[in-house]
Amino acid sequence: MLYSKPALPVSNQIAMLQSRGMIINDIPYATSHLLNISYYRLSAYMLPFQSAANDPNHTYKANVHFEDVMDLYVFDRELRLLVFDAIERIEVSFRTQLIYQMALKYGSHWHEDPKHFSSSSTYHELQKHINEHKGKSNREVFMDHYWNKYTNPVNPPSWMSLEIITMGTVSFIFKGLSKDDKKDLAAFYKLHPKVLESWVHALAYVRNICAHHARLWNRDFGVQPLLIQKPRLPWIDLTFNNNRRSYYFLCLLQYLLTTINPGGHLKQRIKELLANHPAVPKQYMGFQKDWDAQPLWL
Repeated sequence: MLYSKPALPVSNQIAMLQSRGMIINDIPYATSHLLNISYYRLSAYMLPFQSAANDPNHTYKANVHFEDVMDLYVFDRELRLLVFDAIERIEVSFRTQLIYQMALKYGSHWHEDPKHFSSSSTYHELQKHINEHKGKSNREVFMDHYWNKYTNPVNPPSWMSLEIITMGTVSFIFKGLSKDDKKDLAAFYKLHPKVLESWVHALAYVRNICAHHARLWNRDFGVQPLLIQKPRLPWIDLTFNNNRRSYYFLCLLQYLLTTINPGGHLKQRIKELLANHPAVPKQYMGFQKDWDAQPLWL
């Protein structure tokens, strides 16, 4: 099938939205946002306001304003910023614990020994990233200092080398550690190793969503973090099983931050965000009934 939709001037985009039943009273306001955000990006936030999910005419429910769409867009943006901040704290902590625990047990250059990985692919993936960094013209100063001063071992110690890899690679490395090493690291976060492994994978996945300014609030996650069976910290109702939406991801962020940053304000910030955008349909995020009465959120 041939794609034949033409590019439309913003004035035509506004006229099309109005013809479908959206109320746009402030044309300059709508024009500005369509020029700087784009119709296509905003269209994902228009879907909840349409009369039917599969309506080929994309007609809108009664009394839907352009400002309603923008409120949802702003909510999602603020949610991403909040989540990204939490992920940053968790990523730094997890990277620190990975390096700290492994270095204490096996020495500064444990990452250079294949025996510490359950598969050769994990070891080679890590070495590839270190070697790629070595060939860059804008190497980190601490890495350059090591290579200019030391010749043995060839690469810097783990507390340097693992600082230059991505969160996705950190997740991959953790997955490739021995069962005992994963168990020790998971104990710090009061989780089962398999749960922590899946959560770290989900953290890397959502981090990329946030970094690319993609929609988060009602996304059906392609990477599902495992459900906790025996929580050791305040948690939610164990009968809750929707781990494909953003609510459960917010739950795992709060669980991890209970250990990492017990004096933090994530739960308060989430409650304030929802209070500031009361029209946002929380059901699209997978929120359970009476979510804020769950032990995790008290």
